[in-house]
Amino acid sequence: MTGTAYDAIALRLAEVRHRLPELQERHPGESFWCAYAEIVDPILDDAGRISDEAYDNAFLFQNAILSEAGLITGEEIQT
Repeated sequence: MTGTAYDAIALRLAEVRHRLPELQERHPGESFWCAYAEIVDPILDDAGRISDEAYDNAFLFQNAILSEAGLITGEEIQT
């Protein structure tokens, strides 16, 4: 995996982190998960096109974002 290829993925995920409170406000309850998936799934797909390692890193990054927001537990980060 090249650093520059993954940098774009990391920037997109950082934007998700920044927009998460707005997303939660606009999509309360269970509707949040559909809205979140619509944003994050394409990012994960793009990471997977780079490499398996890029996908794994992106998946862990997005789980860390959810954990920081209290939406998943710390134990769920690795799954």
